[in-house]
Amino acid sequence: MRFLAAIFLFFPAFCSAQQKILPLNQQFTSWEEANFNRVDNKVHSGIRPILESDFTLDSVTKAHNDFIGRAERTKWLGRKIKSEHFIQVKQDNFNFTIDPVINMEYGRENSQLPDTTSLYKNTRGILVQGDFGNHVSFSTSFYESQAYFPSYVDSYTREVNTDPLYPTYGIVPGQGRAKSFKNGGFDYGMSSANVSYSPNTYLNVQLGYGKNFIGEGYRSMLLSDVAFNYPFVKITSKFGKQKKWQYSNIYSSLKHIDRVPTTVATEQQYIPKSGTFHYLSWAPINRIQIGFFEGTIFETWDADSLTSMPFNAIEVNPLIGVNSLAFGTNGDNNTILGINLKITPIDYLTIYGQYVYDDGNKFGYQAGLKIYNFGGLVKNLSLRLEYNSSMPFTYSHNQPIQNYGHYGQSLAHIYGAGFSEALGIVNYSFKDIFFQAKYIAAQFTNDEGQYNWGTDIFKSNASASTKQVIPTTSTLTYLDVQLGYMVNPNYNMNVVLGATIRELESSSIDIQTTSSTYVYFAFRTSLRNLYYDF
Repeated sequence: MRFLAAIFLFFPAFCSAQQKILPLNQQFTSWEEANFNRVDNKVHSGIRPILESDFTLDSVTKAHNDFIGRAERTKWLGRKIKSEHFIQVKQDNFNFTIDPVINMEYGRENSQLPDTTSLYKNTRGILVQGDFGNHVSFSTSFYESQAYFPSYVDSYTREVNTDPLYPTYGIVPGQGRAKSFKNGGFDYGMSSANVSYSPNTYLNVQLGYGKNFIGEGYRSMLLSDVAFNYPFVKITSKFGKQKKWQYSNIYSSLKHIDRVPTTVATEQQYIPKSGTFHYLSWAPINRIQIGFFEGTIFETWDADSLTSMPFNAIEVNPLIGVNSLAFGTNGDNNTILGINLKITPIDYLTIYGQYVYDDGNKFGYQAGLKIYNFGGLVKNLSLRLEYNSSMPFTYSHNQPIQNYGHYGQSLAHIYGAGFSEALGIVNYSFKDIFFQAKYIAAQFTNDEGQYNWGTDIFKSNASASTKQVIPTTSTLTYLDVQLGYMVNPNYNMNVVLGATIRELESSSIDIQTTSSTYVYFAFRTSLRNLYYDF
């Protein structure tokens, strides 16, 4: 955080004029994905969010309209409802927009509970974006929410709270801390911000409070957008002939959800830590992209003295590989290494994969493929097949604080470690109508009672259980089907009718098998990935 503060002071000195980042919502960027999956694509798509300028677009709205085959509206009211920003001020060197952020969802859950339960989400917010000239862009958003979740999300939110001093608090998946709301609900808020500066086409600097994602998959085994927002500085440079190389450094301030001991503050802060992520992408030919990854969670809190540690300049080391050479992959600072691969043999077909190495026999991998426009045969029909797996204890550490996580969730895969997962996603759109079906089958080891079999990355490696007792496993099946209507593609406002069927079956007699069906209707602005498929 001390480094981030220094950047905040220095940044205005060289900022003068950039382009906005595209949201990390996979539905919003479906048109972008179809563009990525072409043989002649030259965008380094392995690290996201991606700059709008990488596509040299005249208008994101026009690109969306072209993708779904929607004709442009001519009348003011039609444009305002269907294709324009809610408020827009546009001049020669300045562009400013304001859009509503909404998630009004109502549903009914049928589970093992005595009665069918009515549930809802009530999210209100605002999104502000702007451009100064051709070099500087900014965005900020704020969400305020109240919600009654399906039973399994409700249980998860209540369990991710390690401090008995604040029993009414929990962690909503990907959305941060929540307080109790009325009878069994949650009240929570979330904000994000980004300032982006590009002095030329070879360099971009971002100062943000949000998330990042590395990979081509639905999941990421390296760095995902599962966990809550965090402050970061991101520096990206492109070099070489035809910009075949791209290098990104991300410096972030993270939180472990144990509290800092203090007698001063009304409420203790979470224990701090810092994360540095290096990603080097190489495109030797248009059909292939290879990425090299290094992520390090630095020790900034002394667990023995219960005090913050002095700033270490190596936290801002810009060179990939130095941290692993200096600390290894099992030192006081937790370092993981990884490879990201993308191959586009023909237009609209991408084969991708990842490999992550922690230390010893701790590793994980991903393999998948994406087909867009069904190989050029059916417009706007896409298919994704993906497999993810991780060995037990990957991402964990001897010191629980140094785990590869933030705010109670993994910085990589949502399941933590010690799992295998197969998923398939089908998307289809016809003009303003869209359909999505997502199916997941997963199996993972149960960390139950006093046993630590390596699934929970927030437990210490040192507490690993012996093999004298055979660990139990759980099997998850998850199906979500959505049928929706796109109201305004400019900020992804849509109406959706959906159903989720979930079953968790355990081999342990101490863990209850659960199943539920959740049917819902939503009016929403979809600009984030929210992962409830666990």
